[in-house]
Amino acid sequence: MPKVTVSRTADDTDAFDADDMTTDEPDDTLGVADYLATVNDALKISLRGVWVQGEITAFKRDNNKGHIYFSLVEEVDGEQHTLKVTFWAGRQRGLQSKLAAHDLELADGMKVRITGKPQVYPVYGNFSLVLDDIDPTYTLGDLVQRREEVLRRLKEQGLFDKNRRTVLPLVPLRLAVITSVGTAANEDVMKTLAESRFGFQIAEYDVRVQGPEAPGMIANALQHASRRDDLDAVLLIRGGGAKNELAIFDDEGIALAIARCRHPVLTGIGHETDRTIADEVAFSGFKTPTACAKFVVDRVDAFVDRLDQAWQRTATQSMQILTLVLARLDNVAQRVRTGVLTALQHSSERLAVNANRLQKAPAACLTASTSRLDDIADRLRLLDPVHLMKRGWSITRSGDGRVVRDVRQVKKNETLTTRVANGTVTSTVVETESIKTTSTST
Repeated sequence: MPKVTVSRTADDTDAFDADDMTTDEPDDTLGVADYLATVNDALKISLRGVWVQGEITAFKRDNNKGHIYFSLVEEVDGEQHTLKVTFWAGRQRGLQSKLAAHDLELADGMKVRITGKPQVYPVYGNFSLVLDDIDPTYTLGDLVQRREEVLRRLKEQGLFDKNRRTVLPLVPLRLAVITSVGTAANEDVMKTLAESRFGFQIAEYDVRVQGPEAPGMIANALQHASRRDDLDAVLLIRGGGAKNELAIFDDEGIALAIARCRHPVLTGIGHETDRTIADEVAFSGFKTPTACAKFVVDRVDAFVDRLDQAWQRTATQSMQILTLVLARLDNVAQRVRTGVLTALQHSSERLAVNANRLQKAPAACLTASTSRLDDIADRLRLLDPVHLMKRGWSITRSGDGRVVRDVRQVKKNETLTTRVANGTVTSTVVETESIKTTSTST
């Protein structure tokens, strides 16, 4: 291929002069490659030792070769200025221990201070900075500064300890678990709760716990859980990670959602040495996700133990009371037995006296009863109609069998039957006559 060159041309206003092509002045025309090489050399000299600070965006890792590419951005007067950065895999190995010592890992949204070699890539002419070193203290200082600003605002608004003023039930069995479902942290929490064999009712909220979408998803989940009336507590869970990754839980939106949650929020975020703003404003913060779940299990277990102890005390007191009652009952029974024996003895004596009386009483009673029966029999004989009829009395009945006691009960030509001592007489009414009775008054 022919070499591409850049040459200077005469101004259109100048006349063309063939002698100009034969000047003895040195030719300063460069090829593109030479020009870019000259630029790179100049940049390396003029910008040697210069540090650049900004915020990482468009972070991308080449999974095949391991190189990292990102942009370093800064906003000035409403405009965003961007610098492309290349971080070669070989140099990463050299800086890995430095980042790890400060528990940092490069990611979007992270503010960094870096230095390196400025370069224009010869193939495309793109300008970038090849990262050579990084200042971890700048990133940590930025994280601390942002954290302190959020804490100050929360305290000014009276929200810093608001969630700690909620009430955690003695038996928190209805839980919301906000975490990335399927992660090791989520599995540890669910395993701890399941192995307790308590009847936990769990509502899982699957959210991102890293990346730019994480703060909004976590805050929304907390707000949704706060509106529910069927929860006792909310568990906010995230496994370990770099400091800048866990700094997501220093987000002011998450802190506000925790502070305003109607239910106690229990956090289990990161490792034992990590402490985020979410931990600070929550009802209680724990060193690890497992420790958070174990706290809930231990609280329920403690209640069950207290309940068992109460039952044991009740059973012991009941046995003591029962023993006392049985002793008193035995004493009462003894007195009853003594009283019964005395009563039986007295009754036996009375029965003996009564039995003696009964032996003599039947004959006298029989004589008296016989006399009374004879008297009653005489009276009954006098009342017997047969005896009355023998003395001339009779009974007359009408045709329908009613006893005639009044002349007004019969009519003329009615057939009557009259009973006498030795038979009956049938007659027909020819005439009735009423007998006027007079009464005398005193």
